[in-house]
Amino acid sequence: MNQLFITLDPILDADPMQMADWCASSPKSSDNAPIDISGRWGHHVSNLNIDAANLFFVLMIDQDQEGKLRKPLDGTGVNREAFGRIPGEKSPIDYLCEFIIPNDGNERLMFLLNALSNRFEGHPCRNGKGGIIIRGAISGKETNELKDNLMSKNWKIDQKEILDGGVAEMVRLLLLLLRKAQSRNCGVMLREHR
Repeated sequence: MNQLFITLDPILDADPMQMADWCASSPKSSDNAPIDISGRWGHHVSNLNIDAANLFFVLMIDQDQEGKLRKPLDGTGVNREAFGRIPGEKSPIDYLCEFIIPNDGNERLMFLLNALSNRFEGHPCRNGKGGIIIRGAISGKETNELKDNLMSKNWKIDQKEILDGGVAEMVRLLLLLLRKAQSRNCGVMLREHR
């Protein structure tokens, strides 16, 4: 089995690209942030020089008022492990992007899957010091929209699917995580671990 592992982490319900662009601008304070992150700034940044990817991570990840991380979307770790690893070098979301075919009028499904999988491709928030890799992120509204699109079954599975039943199982696990995110009123970020 390869060394690739993917997690779906809860983040603030905010426009991820707006926040990512702000983080990439090398801000010196939280004053002009697209959302109020002043408490998080004080806990994690202050006068430190943090690269854009790590800045996005520490300011967006779901945390309490003291800056402590809240539980992952799957507190037990069982679904997290099952969702995080598939054979090969693809993430589960990449796999879905390749083998889900949206029905006419459901093009938004592919946009949301691609945003979660590769929104930060070529962006300074993609790779950070210390090995952090953030593939993509979607807001709380987009998280709910992705959940609804997947549940609508307004899509089909490509007959060329490599792992028999893989799409169905990945959708099932993804929906569990998206429902948890919806209940917490948060967006989600796809992180790669190697």
